Amino acid sequence: MNRLLCVLLVLAAFVTIYEAKKLSWQEEFVEKVKNNKTLSAAFVQEARSKPKVYDGNAFTCDILPPSDDVPTSVHRLRPSDIKVIGVLGDSLSAGTGILARTILGDLTSWRGLAFTGGGDETVETVVTLPNIFKKYNPNLYGYGLGTSKVDNVAMSRFSVANPGDTSADIVGQAELIVQRMKISDKIDFNNDWKVITIFIGGNDLCRVCTNLEYEPENYISKVKDAIDYIHANVPRVFINLLEPVNVTMLYNFKFTGLMCGIAHIVACNCAANPWTKAAAQRMVERVEGYVHEVNALVDSGRYEKDDFTVVVQPFFRYTLPPHTNNEVDMSYFAPDCFHFSLKGQTDAALALWNNMVEPVGKKRLNWYEGEKLECPTKSRPYLYTKKNSVASFYENDDFSAKNLAENRLLAKSAGSNDQKKAVTSSGGGVLLMVALASVAVLALVILGSVLYKRHQNKVNCSSRQRLLLNPDRSGDVRYNGNFQH
Repeated sequence: MNRLLCVLLVLAAFVTIYEAKKLSWQEEFVEKVKNNKTLSAAFVQEARSKPKVYDGNAFTCDILPPSDDVPTSVHRLRPSDIKVIGVLGDSLSAGTGILARTILGDLTSWRGLAFTGGGDETVETVVTLPNIFKKYNPNLYGYGLGTSKVDNVAMSRFSVANPGDTSADIVGQAELIVQRMKISDKIDFNNDWKVITIFIGGNDLCRVCTNLEYEPENYISKVKDAIDYIHANVPRVFINLLEPVNVTMLYNFKFTGLMCGIAHIVACNCAANPWTKAAAQRMVERVEGYVHEVNALVDSGRYEKDDFTVVVQPFFRYTLPPHTNNEVDMSYFAPDCFHFSLKGQTDAALALWNNMVEPVGKKRLNWYEGEKLECPTKSRPYLYTKKNSVASFYENDDFSAKNLAENRLLAKSAGSNDQKKAVTSSGGGVLLMVALASVAVLALVILGSVLYKRHQNKVNCSSRQRLLLNPDRSGDVRYNGNFQH
C-alpha cells in the first residue's frame, strides 16, 4: 500500500511539472524515477529487457553487383547502387532505450543500433537497414553510430532522428539532413543514390486527444512539406515513408506490471488510457486516418519522378506485440514498455527490408518473430517502386528481360525433358503391358488345351454334352444397355 501511494504521488508530481514546463517526458520521467528508490527498484525487477543476438547465418542472399553504369532512374536501383543512407524520425529511429537494463537507460539513444539508420557492427551481429545495405555496398555512408545525440555530427551523420520529435519538427529535420549532405565531403551529392527513411507520427498520436494540432490532416501536411523540401533540394533519392506505429496496441494489449502502466500514462496516455469507449474508438479512427493520409499522399503521384520516388512501407499496420503464455513478450521492449529493445529493433529491420523488396500492392502489413530475410533476384533485382511493381516493366528492361528469357528457356527445356521422360516411360509401359498380355493369353490357351484333353479322356458322353457351351453358365458379360466396352 505504501509503495502504491509513493508511486502515485511521484506520478502526480511529475505530471504537474511536465505540464508546467513542457519538458521531454523521457528526461523528466527518468529523473523522477532515479530519485525514488521504490520506483527505481520496481523498474529493475519488472521491466528488464532481454536483447537478442541475431543469427547471422540467416543472411543467405546472393550479392548482386551494382549496375554497369550509375542508374539514371530510381526505378532501376539495385541495393548495390545505394551509396548514401539517412533517416528522419523520433526516438524509435534515434535508438532510445535499445540496450537499457533499467529505466535510467532510457536517457540514452543507441543510434548505431536503430533499425532505420544505425550502422554499428555488421548484420551478423546487429540487424539494421544500413547493415543489410552494407552487405551490398561496404562503402555505404550516412548511418548513425554509437550512443550519439543528433548534434554530434561526426557520429549521427545523416541520422537526424530526435527523441520526442513530432511531425511539427520534421521539416526542420529535412533541412538539417539536406544541409549535412550538401557540405559532406564523404559523398558525391549530385550523383550518389540515396535512401532516406521517414518514420514519424507515434508522438503525434500520443498527443492527439488533447491537441488538435496533431489531427491526421495536420500531420500529413507537415510530412508533405518535409518531403517536398527534400525533393526540391536533393537529387537521386528513394524515400521510405513508414506508416506510423499503431499506438492503440497500448490499450488493446495490457502490458505486464504496474511500472508499464505508469510509463504508458506518461508516454502515451491518449492511447493507453482513453476515458471512454468512444474515446478509444476515436483513437482507432485517428490511427486509421494517419495511415490513409500517408497512402493518399503517395498514391497521388506527386513524387513519381525519374530520379525521385516515395514508397510507403506498411509493415507496422497490423503488427501486434508478440505474446508468450498469453502475456505481452516484454523482451521486445525497453524497460519503459514503450520503445523497442534490440530484439524488437531486429525484427523491425527485417520487416522494413522485406517491404523494400516486395512489390507495391503486395507488401506484408505486419512483422512477426523469426521473419526471414527476403532477397532481390536476377530477374527482379531492383528496390520496388510503384512503377517497377508492374510485371510489364521487366519485359521492357534489358537486364531483367534477359534473365526472364533465360528462366523461361530453362523452364521450357525442363518441361520438354519431362515430357520426353514421360513419353519414354509411357511407351515402355505400353510395350511391357502388351508383352504381359501376350504371355497371359498363351498360358490360358495351353492350360485350356491340357484340361480339354484330360476331360475327353475321362468322360464318355454325347457330343451335345461335350460341347459345354451353355451361355448362361459361361461367365460372359452381357450388354444391358449400360455397359460400354
